[in-house]
Amino acid sequence: MNKKLIYGLVLLLFSCNKIEKKQILSTKKDESILVENKYSNLFRIINHTDYKEIIIPNPWEEGENFAKYILIPKGIEIPKNIPNKSVIIRTPVNRIVPLSSPSIGLYDKLDALNKIVGIGKEIYIYNKIIIEKLKEGTVKAVGSDRELNIESLVDLNPEMVTASGFQTRLHSMELVSQAGIKVIYNIGWMEKSPLARAEWIKFAAVFIGKEKEADIIFDKIVSQYESISKLAKKVSYKPKILLGKKWKGTWNTSGGNSYFAEFLRDAGADYYWFKDTSSGSLPLSFEEIADKQMDTDIWINPGRIKSIAELLAEDKRYLFFNPVKTKQIYNYYNRVSESGANAYWEEGYVNPHLILFDLIKIFHPKLLPDYELYFYKKLE
Repeated sequence: MNKKLIYGLVLLLFSCNKIEKKQILSTKKDESILVENKYSNLFRIINHTDYKEIIIPNPWEEGENFAKYILIPKGIEIPKNIPNKSVIIRTPVNRIVPLSSPSIGLYDKLDALNKIVGIGKEIYIYNKIIIEKLKEGTVKAVGSDRELNIESLVDLNPEMVTASGFQTRLHSMELVSQAGIKVIYNIGWMEKSPLARAEWIKFAAVFIGKEKEADIIFDKIVSQYESISKLAKKVSYKPKILLGKKWKGTWNTSGGNSYFAEFLRDAGADYYWFKDTSSGSLPLSFEEIADKQMDTDIWINPGRIKSIAELLAEDKRYLFFNPVKTKQIYNYYNRVSESGANAYWEEGYVNPHLILFDLIKIFHPKLLPDYELYFYKKLE
């Protein structure tokens, strides 16, 4: 074959191949895959071709979003198709300042406490590792809510600050955003079941690149929770439970479809207000509680009370309640730091199986003969 003809064919093939590659690059489409949650309805993670998108639906305004976060790996250009009014976060995040104690529990569970460079108020911290880092000066306290020290926060140069959803209206949060610091809000406390709340570990994990670890951890939580719950639901006797305490004239107990009512169902308890349909707190009068629940078997979560004497000092009428007579009162004060920080609020969020184990041990002690209470203790 003529050499000129062969050379021409080679050039033609090479140029066609270059055109094809250019077409592939220029027509690259964004593919999105929704990561399915097992329990949570209040956050969605969408994996796009070049970035991840987190959408938090607004539980207070149907059809609206509470927040939207765009997570783009460091070193990658920001895609042109990013939705407007999105908060852009470069991942993985390595410098975090959690302003709420449940966030510390989440990062501890993910073995990522090394990413925390600051916290809110020191008195609210139970985690011993963080307390030690505060003493060493490798973690700084910047205050919280209206007492937030913006200058100290800026000096820490955090890549993001995590806060609870109810803090969005605080002026201090506006100042943090104005300082160029990204604020990530968590509304997991609005979930209606313990496992839905715990699933927010996946939300925390995606910012630090630990999605696989979060999946494994969460699956273990679910497995332990469901296995012990099945055991408790087989019991023939279910103790009647009294919940909460009178405060400023109102007795706030849990509604029948609330987060804690779900715990009581799963722990094999009999709760008078299961028939109620509310998903939050149920405000009642002292007289109504006394009329309906004075003869209950066990009293749990009586506010900040740590002893029966303290309870009776508030109102001597409690003496007529059966759990006071039988001394069957339990509260989540088994693990409290010197400053008064409570592990229940820090660790319980992401360890619902431990709360459930405690409740079953209290309600049905024979089911767990060798188990020792973790969060709860009996009032003396």
